[in-house]
Amino acid sequence: MAVNNTVINVKDYGVKGDGKTNDTATMQAALTSIASLGAIAYIPLGTYLISSTLTTLVSILSNGATLKVSATKFEMMMLNIIGSNIIIEGLNFNGNSIANRGITISANRSNITIRDCEIYSLKQLTGYTTETLGIHIQSGVTHVSIMGCYIHNLDASVTGICRGVLANQAGGTADSTNITITNNRFEEISPINDGDGVVIQDFKGFCYITIANNYFKRCYKRSIKIQVNGTIVTGNLIDNPFLGTSKGQIQPYSAISVYGSYSIVTNNNIVGGTYLCGIEIGSLLDVTTHVITIGNSVKFDAVNADVSGADCIRAYGASDFLTINDNILKDGRYGIRLTSYSNGVTINGNILENMKFPAILLEGTNSSYPKNATINGNSFVACQHYGIDTTKSTSVSSTGNIGVAAFGLINPSCLPNLGIAGTTAQRPTTNLYAGLSYFDTSLGSNGKTIWRNKNNNGWVDATGISV
Repeated sequence: MAVNNTVINVKDYGVKGDGKTNDTATMQAALTSIASLGAIAYIPLGTYLISSTLTTLVSILSNGATLKVSATKFEMMMLNIIGSNIIIEGLNFNGNSIANRGITISANRSNITIRDCEIYSLKQLTGYTTETLGIHIQSGVTHVSIMGCYIHNLDASVTGICRGVLANQAGGTADSTNITITNNRFEEISPINDGDGVVIQDFKGFCYITIANNYFKRCYKRSIKIQVNGTIVTGNLIDNPFLGTSKGQIQPYSAISVYGSYSIVTNNNIVGGTYLCGIEIGSLLDVTTHVITIGNSVKFDAVNADVSGADCIRAYGASDFLTINDNILKDGRYGIRLTSYSNGVTINGNILENMKFPAILLEGTNSSYPKNATINGNSFVACQHYGIDTTKSTSVSSTGNIGVAAFGLINPSCLPNLGIAGTTAQRPTTNLYAGLSYFDTSLGSNGKTIWRNKNNNGWVDATGISV
């Protein structure tokens, strides 16, 4: 359909917007007529009551008008976008705690922009069987931009499944691609069962997803969940006030979960409260490879929250070729924990502070263990256990790790599994860490790697025998 620049006021069609009149029929007639003219619909300030779904083939502009549900039951979307090349701007969607869906982008559409909209008060009522969704992107949709929106107070107390934004294969099997979600605010997405801010799932190909510079608060299970390939998650602020079950509150599952391959998680700021894991990579059910996690900050609230079960970054299952570099991690149980059989992991340049258990733990699962890992140049600050513990991992190299860990920078039982290099200048002078933290390859005969003993008065080989 050809689109011109003509803007037509829906009130020209008898729409009231007085907060008293049911405007469903007149609003739908206006949108249909304006679409036939190839024009743009304008909805002026006001409250427009609707009792069933509106569908649109036309762009809708507003400067703060509100669509408000007025019905006893509304298990459906408030607005269904059934065309392409559409902009929805400045329009508010008040579900009135009756509707459970805001906006749906129907399958196989393209070039959709939703900006500066507010979507709120969506809720499941008793008897509802469908999820609560703020914005739903169905299958085969390409080039979507969601920006500057405020999505809040969404609840799914019946089924437990609630999403601020969901993209999945509903309506078909084709991948949805080129989706950008930027500069939005997500708040109060519940319940703990499965209340997530943004979820992208089901698609099989490389999807080109960007989730950037959003603000998340009180997302009960996760803020971001990615189950597709080709995603960038960057610059998001995730503010978690939940203090944990021992404090009479919930403990969300994660801030960011990445189950898709070829993804980048960078420069996100996760602050406050407690999670089971701040950033989760992979799962026991998925094969996840080539995920770059770099430059993030994960800082839990060790003063007020229960962080005894909180890992800052955790990788599960078959998570291969991971890069975990230059992150700042503070006040967790573990800083970086690989409960996985990862092959090819780089853990470099991270700062890990005040970890209760080993700050970097490669522990494996199901009798399989990480291998071909490098652990270089990490800094440990006031950690309460070992800095590095590699359990039964193989082909692990480590060099240039510095700092303070109460049990020593490296678990001595792991030393035979590590290929490590250090310098005499790096060795601490206090007995507390000598023999556990640093060693020197230049003093051993016949190229043997040796460590300073615990008393700092001699040298031992990897088995503890004096040399």
